Amino acid sequence: MSLNLRHVSWKVILGTVTGITGTAVAAAITLRQYHLRTNDIFAAAQKQLLHAASVRELLGAEVVSTKGVVGGYVLPIMGTAVLTFPVNAENGASAIARVEAETEWLGVAEEERTLEQVRSMSPRWVLRHLEVDFPAARGDAGPLVLYSLPPRAPLAPWSPLREEEGSWMPRWLRDLVPVHAACRDPNMQKLFLGFCAIMAMHTGTYVYMRGPIARNRAIQMVRDSLVLQEDKAGVPALRELAMNAAAIAARQQMPRGNERAVSFVVRSPLLGVVEPTSAIICTSLDQAKSAKLELLFKSTRESERDAWTLTHISVHDLEAIAQMFAQTDGDADDARDALRKLAKESPTLPLPTQKYKSPLRTTKRA
Repeated sequence: MSLNLRHVSWKVILGTVTGITGTAVAAAITLRQYHLRTNDIFAAAQKQLLHAASVRELLGAEVVSTKGVVGGYVLPIMGTAVLTFPVNAENGASAIARVEAETEWLGVAEEERTLEQVRSMSPRWVLRHLEVDFPAARGDAGPLVLYSLPPRAPLAPWSPLREEEGSWMPRWLRDLVPVHAACRDPNMQKLFLGFCAIMAMHTGTYVYMRGPIARNRAIQMVRDSLVLQEDKAGVPALRELAMNAAAIAARQQMPRGNERAVSFVVRSPLLGVVEPTSAIICTSLDQAKSAKLELLFKSTRESERDAWTLTHISVHDLEAIAQMFAQTDGDADDARDALRKLAKESPTLPLPTQKYKSPLRTTKRA
């Protein structure tokens, strides 16, 4: 089953692309949340917050969970990590915790580090900073800092924004889809620009090539539907008739004094409409100087056992026949009607009076 792109609407294309993109983004977001929640940094910070008296005093009730969207990043290769997540109390109060961590090898002299320490994807982490931000109770005092050590390395551009930095996106959405963090990363900026350039190139190519591709596909569909199978009865006789018609067309176009200037050879499959008493055949011609010609001929007979009589021979440009087939939009019946109309309206070359016998009829001399 073939698909004609000309009949595919932009809504279907847009819906398909949106669905695939949405599924991929949802899978990536789910995998990222799982990665952030299942690492050792989150587990250690969660345990400390659940048992911290200062946090219970800040929220006014016991801390019961850390459910919600986790933001931030964990990059062992850089040696830093930052996580932000909600801290929920029994009375319904909710604050935002922020934990910053560094790998244990970050403070080791470079010559003393081992290759396994630097490249390990599961190193030992040291929690450097832990704070809880509860805007409803903090006033101008700022977030509650449980502990903080001087950093030994700068944070990556992927670190989540603090509330005082301001953003038009709510915190949960900012942590779920780290657009702001990605925009600050030079590598992500280059990747985004490259992605936009590739998408623009593909979109432009598709828009430019959509018409020609659909046209060529429609032409090929018509040709496939009109092909006459060589093993069917009567088709070998029509191929012999096509060779005779090609010879007649070559003689009509032959310049005087040069008998070998024009030579047509029929090698491609026969296309056409075959009825009991008439046949309209179209086939490509191979010529020494040009191979972009189509031979069209029509033959008739009184009955299936009578000889064929050529009633029409004409030579057409290959592009003109292709344009005729393209206008049918792949419909085989419309293509047959177009062949009948072309055979009726096109001027015919001078025809001989010879009749070509059908192989269904055999005669023997006494």
